[in-house]
Amino acid sequence: MPKSDTWSGAVDGKLENGQKTGFMVQKGDTLTIIASGWVERGPGRAFGPQGDESLVGSYKPEGLTCPEGLVGALLMKIGADYLTPINTGVFRWTVPVDGELTFLINDVAGDYDNNAGSFNVSVEKKAAVNPSAADVLKYGDKVRLLNGYADWNGGYLVVHDRSREVGAKHGVVTADTPELAGPIDTWLIRSATGKADGSRVRSGDVIRLFNLYGDNPAYNDTNGAGYLDTNGHATTPELYNVSSADMASRGFDKTGHKTLDWVVLFGAVGTQINIGDPINLRNEYNNSQGGYLDTCGHFDGRKFKGYSVYTNPSPNRAGVGTGSWKFLRARTSGPTAR
Repeated sequence: MPKSDTWSGAVDGKLENGQKTGFMVQKGDTLTIIASGWVERGPGRAFGPQGDESLVGSYKPEGLTCPEGLVGALLMKIGADYLTPINTGVFRWTVPVDGELTFLINDVAGDYDNNAGSFNVSVEKKAAVNPSAADVLKYGDKVRLLNGYADWNGGYLVVHDRSREVGAKHGVVTADTPELAGPIDTWLIRSATGKADGSRVRSGDVIRLFNLYGDNPAYNDTNGAGYLDTNGHATTPELYNVSSADMASRGFDKTGHKTLDWVVLFGAVGTQINIGDPINLRNEYNNSQGGYLDTCGHFDGRKFKGYSVYTNPSPNRAGVGTGSWKFLRARTSGPTAR
């Protein structure tokens, strides 16, 4: 996501060289600026950041700092050369050049001393994102999944102990400190529709999540803790229990159901998904009626605390983020991946 930055301050009407801000911008950044206040250009001629509107269509003084703007208007300089009227502000304006922001009043050189008052200016910058540097999510990536409950404090999705569900392998919960129990929070992203490893994951894709926790030194990417699965009805308000399972026990060829398949959702179908984007996961059981991956209720394990995991009919149960998740990079890869 773009990084936000802010600056605010007063721009004195007497400053011929303007108010330097120390606030640096780069080409492609977006700025939202709000300006207010009053400046007098000589006795009895007060105006706001839009400038002296009484002079619209009439003469402008020779030597005006910015002939394109009204007399007395708020100007913004970027670096040494780029100058533009900013008036009362702009919304999501794209920066054309690199440099430091300087704000000043549009007046004639040598004629600033008779001004009085100031404009109050606030700036919010959203830094440009270089698409080539974006952390794109791809098939074959090893990831962790963080739950969005309580402002992204819902814990990491992990396998835990043996499941009691028929055909299942491990239980699934979230953990606030999964490292205390070993590498149980690393998942491999695979396509359920045959997309190749290395291709981008997009909103609307059907994926499978394979946990890479291994029980013995023969660990590899296929000898792990099974695929994320729905299995058995849950108690209200949830829909189905969640566990992990091997393809041989719970795959479509065995059960006739797509409980191992999940649709990843982020904005419009086809939108590229990056690491850190907030997503929902919908299970494909019963013609896409398997519910959305959700946390509900505290889990108190022997080595860590977290939340129980189910599916829910809503992607935003109770509006507190329990159905939201983020893919994060696994800390390492291989047998000790976590």
